[in-house]
Amino acid sequence: MSDFMDKLNIFDIFTMLIPGVVFWCSIGVVLSLNECEWWKRLGNQRYVYFLVASYVIGIVLQEIGTIFDKLFLHKLLYGGEQRKTFLTKENWKRSFSNECMYKIGKEIRKSVIKQMEHKDVAEEEINLFVFSYCVNYLEKRNLNSKVDKMLILSEMSRSFMYICLIIFGVLEFKIFLGDVFWYYWLAKAVTIIFFVVFFMRKKRYEKYRLAIMIRLVWSCMEEEKINSGK
Repeated sequence: MSDFMDKLNIFDIFTMLIPGVVFWCSIGVVLSLNECEWWKRLGNQRYVYFLVASYVIGIVLQEIGTIFDKLFLHKLLYGGEQRKTFLTKENWKRSFSNECMYKIGKEIRKSVIKQMEHKDVAEEEINLFVFSYCVNYLEKRNLNSKVDKMLILSEMSRSFMYICLIIFGVLEFKIFLGDVFWYYWLAKAVTIIFFVVFFMRKKRYEKYRLAIMIRLVWSCMEEEKINSGK
């Protein structure tokens, strides 16, 4: 087990392992897995299997989240993939909380475009390049910790969103089979509330990530200009 844990990094733990653990614990409560004889027969090895299964389901949740983001969630929240729309005139208000950050982003974009060899490309592709440029810019200077933290929190919130949907579906299925207890209805209401909460947190952390990234890149560029005497 120690070898397995040693191979995990902070991103794996918070975006895959923890959501996976929460998923299986929630399913265990709903389906009363603690009463299953096969689970008891696994002995102490069941905890190793549990961690591995948690990591695997965490990966599945990540992939589901990525697919749903591309299919409809990013379009709903940002008018398209955020990396491509965050500097467009039509959709910038979906990504930035104020116009000041948007204008700073436009200034960074102007600076980046000057360095591009081919400038006759679509606006969204330029925005994607600017986003990637900012990420690499901070990584080279080891200034990406806060940005990465927001990414981790956003990804974890997204996984919890889909866990809530899955638990809601399981509860609906058990009610459909006639296995009804009063607390199932309460659990359904709680999962809906948590789904909304994690949805809002996902959006908030994505906006925080973008704002922090733009602010850091801009301040570094200004400092470099001062140091170079420009």
